[in-house]
Order: sequence, then C-alpha cells, then structure tokens
Amino acid sequence: MHNFRQLTFKMLALVALPFPAFAQGSNDVQSCMGIVEPTARLACFDGLIAGGNNSEMAVTTATPWLFEVVPDTLTGGIPLARNIALRMEPEGIPATEMNIRCMNGRVEGYLVWGVPILPDGVLASSAAVMHLYRTDQNAPVESFRWGISSTGSATFFTNEAGLIRQLTEAAEFVVQVHPAGSTPITAVFDVTGGDEPVSEVLSACGINIERAGKQGIWGIEAQPLGEIKPKGSGTSPSPVTPSATGYKPTKRWQFSQAGKVFYAIVESASGQSQVSLSCVQGRAGISLTLHSPEGWTANVPVSLSVDEQVFSMQIDGSEQDAYLSDNSSLFVSDLIVNAMTSGQSFALNGPAAERMPEGARYFSLNGSRMAIQQMRSQCGL
Repeated sequence: MHNFRQLTFKMLALVALPFPAFAQGSNDVQSCMGIVEPTARLACFDGLIAGGNNSEMAVTTATPWLFEVVPDTLTGGIPLARNIALRMEPEGIPATEMNIRCMNGRVEGYLVWGVPILPDGVLASSAAVMHLYRTDQNAPVESFRWGISSTGSATFFTNEAGLIRQLTEAAEFVVQVHPAGSTPITAVFDVTGGDEPVSEVLSACGINIERAGKQGIWGIEAQPLGEIKPKGSGTSPSPVTPSATGYKPTKRWQFSQAGKVFYAIVESASGQSQVSLSCVQGRAGISLTLHSPEGWTANVPVSLSVDEQVFSMQIDGSEQDAYLSDNSSLFVSDLIVNAMTSGQSFALNGPAAERMPEGARYFSLNGSRMAIQQMRSQCGL
C-alpha cells in the first residue's frame, strides 16, 4: 500500500435534512458509498434522503470510513477512504467534500465547497477567507491562512499537524468557511475511527503520527509563537537588513481594489518579486502575500525586517503560528503592519529568501502609510 505515490482520503458531506432522514438500510448506503463518480454518488445519496426510509441502520455506524483502491492510469491505483458527514448548515446547499492526501511526499488537505467562496473578480492568489474549525468540544480555532483554489470553490491547508493529529483521535470535526459578503457555511463530519486511515496517509508520506504533535509534520522543531515579537524572541537566523548592505529600494506602495478585497502593494526594485497586504471588507485581519517568479519552498521559517526591527516567524503546525505556505501567504499581526507604516525599508530573511537575488528581497516602504491606511479604512479595520 505504501508503494503508491498518492494516497487520498475523501470525506463527503451530505446536504442536511432533519437528522432522522439519514436513517437508511445498510445495503443502500454501502451501494451509494461504492459509487466513484461524484455526481452520480451525490444523486444516489439524494435519493436515499428523499426516500425517507426509516430503517434502524443509520449512516453513522461504528466507523464511517470506507476504504477502496480507485484505478489510476499513472500509479495503477489510488487507495481511497470515504467518510459520510452528518449534515450541512444552512440546509439545502450543495454537498461539501473534504480530502486528506499524501502527494509527492507531502500531506495536504482540501475542502471542495458546493458554492463559490470568492466573489466574482477576486483573485484567489491574493484573497484571505476566514475559517473556523473544531474537533469534538475543543475551542474553535480561527484561521485566515488556508489557501483558495484558482476556481474559488475549494480551500486547502498544508502545515496542519495539530489538526491532522486531532482527526485521528476525535469523534466529530466541524469546519465553517466565511465567504466574502455571504452567509457562513458549516460542514459537520463524523470522524470516528480516523486513527487508522489518517495515520495511513501520514505513513505514506513518511510521517510518524506520534511525532507530528510535537514537531511540525515536515520535521521542523516546534517553537511556540504566541505574539509575534521583535528579534531576540525566536530562533530564526539573524537577518541581513537593508541598511547593512547599503541596498536602497525605491519603488512606491500603491492602493488597489478587486471587489470587496483591498490591497496595498509594492514591487521590489528589481521587479522580480512583490509584497501585497490585503484584507476583505467586513473581515478582521490582514494577510501578507509574497510573490516571486522562483517560487517558494513550502513550510520553512521566514523572518521579516522593517529597518532594524526583526520579526521572527516560527512553525509548530498549529493555527497560532505564522509560516510561509504554498500560496505564499502569511496572516500578520498589527505589530508588523504598524511597523511597515512608519519604516523606510522592508526585507525578507531566512531559508526561503536566501536564494533570492538581493534586489528581490528588499522593498521600499515609501508611500506605505497612505496605502495601508486606505486599505484599512475600506475594510473597516
């Protein structure tokens, strides 16, 4: 099983009706779960719900996971586990599908929502959508750092060791997404019995589930972040600030808007990279996105410096940490944003930035105060 290059675990969230409507005979349920094609599978479950069969057998059995190997031309077969969730809120919206997989040696998860998450005209690469999630009765966790697919219909997460570990131990997983300008959508999953299938995904990626709770899933030692603090509070290497090199970026920050998303943007002097701050109207928080034509190495520490002040980012696989992700976004504190409105220059440091040309690592803060203030005002911050 571990020889497969891609393992995918799928959990399908059904459209919610009053809970008794989910009761069905086991043969009917298993028949629907065995359908591979998504549209046909959803139609099958819709038929079961509409039929209202009040058999004593409910969808939530001792373990809701069903495992199979789906034929795949490239790998020969993809081991697949499905999980039928309890309900969706509000009722009547299309189903949501959650996937956890090992792909190219890395664990990732994503949820395919049945409705658009972004308004028309908003670029997924620069948007921030809030998620709330919890397992069992644990306190809800808020996140702005889940990525968004190019179609705007799916959200994904990578460095979530804490969440993935919880899925191996929990009975219930609830996740809520807050589309811009729309009603929040909630999916409720029964994840009973997740220890074996989720651990199988981690094992396929060479990850020990026992270590995943103490170290980031990618083997980077956990360092609690708490509040983002200046240099001296973390373990990141000492950065090279712009003044130390004599480098003087000159480009000016600009304000822009796309739908209900507002941006403060600047390019590096070389034009090889770009920094943008963004916020969504009516949503608290500001995201910082780093664009580079060379791309970024996922999930590695990065430090940000404003003049001589350095802000260290640490990784420990939980939502309380800031990190550089696949979509290059960071959820940043007001401490950093405020420093950027009063400083002269901004720099990227650490392993993710060291391979960049010097001209792509440093940015002017000329005009940042006006652009950031305008962005904040439009977002209602």
